[in-house]
Amino acid sequence: MTFRIAVVQPICDRPGTDAANIADATRAIARAADEGAQFVCFPETYPGPWRMPWATWRTLIWARAIENLAIVVTTQNLFDHSERGLAMVASPEEILFESTIAGTTVVDVSLERVRYLRATRDEVGSSEICAVKQGLLGPQWQRPELYDRIYPRPLREAAE
Repeated sequence: MTFRIAVVQPICDRPGTDAANIADATRAIARAADEGAQFVCFPETYPGPWRMPWATWRTLIWARAIENLAIVVTTQNLFDHSERGLAMVASPEEILFESTIAGTTVVDVSLERVRYLRATRDEVGSSEICAVKQGLLGPQWQRPELYDRIYPRPLREAAE
Protein backbone atom coordinates (compact mmCIF):
# COMPACT_ATOMS: atom_id res chain seq x y z
CA MET A 1 0.00 0.00 0.00
CA THR A 2 1.42 3.35 -1.06
CA PHE A 3 -0.01 6.70 -0.11
CA ARG A 4 0.91 10.38 -0.20
CA ILE A 5 1.51 12.46 2.92
CA ALA A 6 1.69 16.25 2.87
CA VAL A 7 4.02 17.49 5.60
CA VAL A 8 3.21 21.12 6.46
CA GLN A 9 5.70 23.16 8.48
CA PRO A 10 3.87 26.50 8.72
CA ILE A 11 4.85 30.02 9.58
CA CYS A 12 2.41 30.66 12.42
CA ASP A 13 0.77 33.81 13.67
CA ARG A 14 1.59 34.51 17.28
CA PRO A 15 -0.98 34.29 20.11
CA GLY A 16 -3.57 36.99 19.79
CA THR A 17 -3.57 36.81 15.99
CA ASP A 18 -3.35 33.01 15.71
CA ALA A 19 -6.92 32.70 14.39
CA ALA A 20 -5.34 33.57 11.01
CA ASN A 21 -3.64 30.16 11.14
CA ILE A 22 -6.98 28.52 10.32
CA ALA A 23 -7.18 30.20 6.92
CA ASP A 24 -3.55 29.27 6.26
CA ALA A 25 -4.31 25.66 7.19
CA THR A 26 -7.29 25.57 4.85
CA ARG A 27 -5.14 26.82 1.96
CA ALA A 28 -2.41 24.26 2.77
CA ILE A 29 -4.96 21.45 2.77
CA ALA A 30 -6.31 22.54 -0.61
CA ARG A 31 -2.79 22.71 -2.11
CA ALA A 32 -1.92 19.28 -0.68
CA ALA A 33 -5.12 17.79 -2.11
CA ASP A 34 -4.28 19.28 -5.51
CA GLU A 35 -0.94 17.42 -5.32
CA GLY A 36 -2.70 14.14 -4.54
CA ALA A 37 -2.00 13.99 -0.79
CA GLN A 38 -4.26 11.60 1.09
CA PHE A 39 -3.05 12.73 4.54
CA VAL A 40 -2.06 16.24 5.61
CA CYS A 41 0.15 16.50 8.70
CA PHE A 42 0.42 19.73 10.66
CA PRO A 43 2.37 20.33 13.89
CA GLU A 44 0.75 18.61 16.87
CA THR A 45 -0.27 21.89 18.46
CA TYR A 46 -1.22 23.74 15.27
CA PRO A 47 -2.76 26.28 15.03
CA GLY A 48 -1.16 27.06 18.38
CA PRO A 49 2.32 28.45 18.90
CA TRP A 50 3.96 25.71 21.02
CA ARG A 51 7.12 24.02 19.69
CA MET A 52 9.10 20.94 20.66
CA PRO A 53 12.78 21.36 21.67
CA TRP A 54 14.72 21.09 18.47
CA ALA A 55 17.94 19.18 19.41
CA THR A 56 16.36 15.98 20.81
CA TRP A 57 13.09 15.82 18.89
CA ARG A 58 14.67 14.39 15.70
CA THR A 59 16.15 11.47 17.61
CA LEU A 60 12.91 10.81 19.49
CA ILE A 61 10.81 10.74 16.31
CA TRP A 62 13.09 8.24 14.57
CA ALA A 63 13.29 6.15 17.75
CA ARG A 64 9.47 5.90 17.81
CA ALA A 65 9.51 4.67 14.20
CA ILE A 66 12.13 2.04 15.08
CA GLU A 67 10.56 0.76 18.28
CA ASN A 68 7.04 0.58 16.84
CA LEU A 69 8.00 -0.55 13.33
CA ALA A 70 5.90 2.31 12.00
CA ILE A 71 5.97 5.41 9.83
CA VAL A 72 6.17 8.51 12.04
CA VAL A 73 5.60 12.07 10.82
CA THR A 74 6.47 15.28 12.65
CA THR A 75 6.49 18.98 11.86
CA GLN A 76 6.86 22.17 13.90
CA ASN A 77 5.30 25.61 14.18
CA LEU A 78 7.61 28.42 13.02
CA PHE A 79 7.13 32.14 13.60
CA ASP A 80 9.37 33.42 10.80
CA HIS A 81 11.67 32.14 8.07
CA SER A 82 14.80 32.62 10.20
CA GLU A 83 13.75 29.79 12.55
CA ARG A 84 14.81 26.18 12.05
CA GLY A 85 12.02 23.66 12.35
CA LEU A 86 11.84 19.93 11.87
CA ALA A 87 9.53 18.41 9.31
CA MET A 88 10.30 14.71 9.04
CA VAL A 89 8.90 11.40 7.83
CA ALA A 90 10.72 8.49 9.46
CA SER A 91 10.48 4.79 8.73
CA PRO A 92 12.06 2.18 11.00
CA GLU A 93 15.07 1.85 8.70
CA GLU A 94 15.59 5.36 7.38
CA ILE A 95 14.45 8.94 7.39
CA LEU A 96 12.40 9.31 4.22
CA PHE A 97 12.15 13.11 4.32
CA GLU A 98 13.58 15.88 6.47
CA SER A 99 13.49 19.67 6.26
CA THR A 100 14.19 22.53 8.65
CA ILE A 101 12.51 25.26 6.57
CA ALA A 102 8.90 26.39 6.35
CA GLY A 103 6.76 24.92 3.60
CA THR A 104 4.71 21.97 2.42
CA THR A 105 6.21 18.83 0.93
CA VAL A 106 4.32 15.82 -0.39
CA VAL A 107 6.04 12.51 0.31
CA ASP A 108 5.11 9.12 -1.16
CA VAL A 109 5.16 6.45 1.54
CA SER A 110 4.76 2.68 1.26
CA LEU A 111 3.71 0.40 4.10
CA GLU A 112 5.02 -2.69 2.30
CA ARG A 113 8.42 -2.67 4.03
CA VAL A 114 6.90 -1.93 7.45
CA ARG A 115 4.51 -4.85 7.04
CA TYR A 116 7.43 -7.10 6.08
CA LEU A 117 9.43 -6.02 9.13
CA ARG A 118 6.45 -6.68 11.40
CA ALA A 119 5.71 -10.10 9.88
CA THR A 120 9.23 -11.57 9.86
CA ARG A 121 11.52 -12.82 12.61
CA ASP A 122 14.97 -11.56 13.49
CA GLU A 123 17.49 -14.30 12.73
CA VAL A 124 21.24 -14.70 12.31
CA GLY A 125 22.22 -12.71 9.23
CA SER A 126 19.05 -10.60 9.21
CA SER A 127 21.09 -7.43 9.61
CA GLU A 128 22.36 -7.88 6.05
CA ILE A 129 18.87 -7.15 4.66
CA CYS A 130 17.20 -5.27 7.53
CA ALA A 131 18.42 -2.14 9.30
CA VAL A 132 16.14 -2.81 12.30
CA LYS A 133 14.99 -5.75 14.42
CA GLN A 134 12.11 -7.49 12.70
CA GLY A 135 9.07 -8.77 14.53
CA LEU A 136 9.42 -6.42 17.50
CA LEU A 137 5.68 -6.50 17.97
CA GLY A 138 5.40 -10.29 17.70
CA PRO A 139 6.06 -13.26 19.97
CA GLN A 140 9.81 -13.42 19.28
CA TRP A 141 10.52 -10.31 21.35
CA GLN A 142 7.47 -10.03 23.59
CA ARG A 143 6.43 -12.30 26.44
CA PRO A 144 2.62 -12.26 26.53
CA GLU A 145 2.58 -15.24 28.92
CA LEU A 146 4.05 -12.92 31.57
CA TYR A 147 1.57 -10.08 31.02
CA ASP A 148 -1.22 -11.75 32.97
CA ARG A 149 1.03 -12.02 36.00
CA ILE A 150 1.74 -8.29 35.94
CA TYR A 151 -1.63 -7.01 34.76
CA PRO A 152 -4.34 -9.69 34.77
CA ARG A 153 -7.00 -9.35 32.12
CA PRO A 154 -10.65 -9.99 33.01
CA LEU A 155 -11.93 -13.44 32.21
CA ARG A 156 -13.33 -13.75 28.70
CA GLU A 157 -16.67 -14.90 30.09
CA ALA A 158 -16.96 -11.75 32.15
CA ALA A 159 -16.54 -9.60 29.05
CA GLU A 160 -19.23 -11.40 27.06
